[in-house]
Amino acid sequence: MTMTTSTTLLQRLSSLINETEIDRLARERGIIQRQRKINLTSLIWTLIIASGGSAQRTIAGLKGHYHQLTGDWIARSSIYDRLSLKLAQLLKDIVVDITKKRMDRSLKPRGHLSRFIRVLALDSSSTHLPDQLASKYPGTRTAAGMKLHCLFDIFGGHIHKVKQSSERVADLAAWRHLGPWLRGSLLLVDLGYYSYQFLSRVERNGGAFLSRIKSNINPRIVKNNRPVRRGLAIDVVGLKLQYVLYNIKRKVLDVNVEVIVKRNKYNGKQSREKQIFRLIAIYDEEQRGYHGYLTNLPVDELAAEDVTETYGLRWQVEIFFKALRQQHSLDELPSSKKKVIDCLFWASILSSLVSHEGLELAREETPKDRCLPILRWSKYFALAVRDLVICLRAPRSKFSRELAERAWQLLLQLAPDPNLNRKKRAIKPEIVDQYA
Repeated sequence: MTMTTSTTLLQRLSSLINETEIDRLARERGIIQRQRKINLTSLIWTLIIASGGSAQRTIAGLKGHYHQLTGDWIARSSIYDRLSLKLAQLLKDIVVDITKKRMDRSLKPRGHLSRFIRVLALDSSSTHLPDQLASKYPGTRTAAGMKLHCLFDIFGGHIHKVKQSSERVADLAAWRHLGPWLRGSLLLVDLGYYSYQFLSRVERNGGAFLSRIKSNINPRIVKNNRPVRRGLAIDVVGLKLQYVLYNIKRKVLDVNVEVIVKRNKYNGKQSREKQIFRLIAIYDEEQRGYHGYLTNLPVDELAAEDVTETYGLRWQVEIFFKALRQQHSLDELPSSKKKVIDCLFWASILSSLVSHEGLELAREETPKDRCLPILRWSKYFALAVRDLVICLRAPRSKFSRELAERAWQLLLQLAPDPNLNRKKRAIKPEIVDQYA
C-alpha cells in the first residue's frame, strides 16, 4: 500500500521549478515580462508539457497548452517573442542548478562496484536541424545538426552533466576540462572518447575508467596479471599486444601495458610520458575475436570476469537518449530560428529532469522486487505531466487534488515492468541498493 500521495510529488515539482528562484534569475538575465501578459514560470511549465512525447511543439500548440494551464488567451506573437536566447540561457541555468543539486543523490552501487560513489557513462547524441541553421550549428551527415553531450549517472538514472554544441564538435572536445567531481566515480566510455591523454586526465582527477580499445592498438605488455600455466603457454611479458592476440588461445588475457601519453603543448612543445594501464581482452565465441578493454583498476578491485558485465551498464545511457528522443521530443525541433531551437532543446532536458523527479519518488513506493525502467516510466509520465502541472499551478481545490491523485496512482500502477521474471536486466539488484 502506497504511503506517498500526489501532494508530495507536487511539492517536489514546485521546489524543482521554483517561481521565486526563476524570477530572480529572470531579473539577472534581463528577461522582462512586458505588462506581465505572460507568467514566466507558467511559460516554462508550458514548454515542459509540450516536450511530452504526444504533445505539439508548434507556436499554436504552446499557445493551447498555456491556455489550459492558466486559462488566459494570448496572441501567438506573445509566445514567439518570449522564445529568446535569454530564455534559453535561463532554461540552461535551471538545468545546471538541478543537476548540481542531484550530484549526491545517486543510488549506491554494491558488490564489486561498492567502492565507487557512482558509476557514470559518457556519450553523445546528434539531432538533425533545418538547413537554414547550418551557419549556427554545422552538421556532419546533414547541413545542420546539434549534439548533446551527456555524463549520465547509471544507477541514479539521471543526467550528471550536460552540454550542447554543433554536430561537428568532436566528443572529446566537449570534455577538455575535467574536475574533482570525478573523484570516487567509475567512468564508462566508448571508442568516441578513446584517448590515452583523456584517460590519464580521468585518473589524475581521482576517477576510475573502463574503456573499449581500438582493434589496432599495439602497446608492449609489461606484466601478466594471471599466473603462467605450465606447458606450452606463451610468456607474454615483453611482447606486443597484436602478436599475442594472434598467437594465443586464451578466453581471457589480463595484462598491464605500457602506453605513450601525449601532454598538451606548452610553448610550442609537446611532452610525452609513459604510463601503465591494465588491458583485458575477452574472447567472443560468436564473433571469433577478442573484445578489448582498458582500465586503471587493479585486479583486486575489478576481476576480469566482471569486465564485460560492468561495461554493459553503459547501455543505460543509450536507453536514456531513446527516452529523450521519444518521450521528451529532443528530435522534434520544428524551427529554423536558433533562439527557438535552443529554448526547445533545453526544455527537453528540463522535461527529462522533471520526469526523473517523479521516478525517484515512485522508487520509494515500489517494492524492491519490481523494476521501474526509465523508458517505460518516461512514456507514462509524459502522458500524466499535463494534469499534474495543471493541478500544481491551479488554485488548490478538491477537484485538482483528486485529479493529481488519480494521475499519481495511475503512474504507480502502470510504470513498473509487468514482467517480474525478466532475466536480461543490465542493472541487477545485487549491484545496486534499489535498481531501475
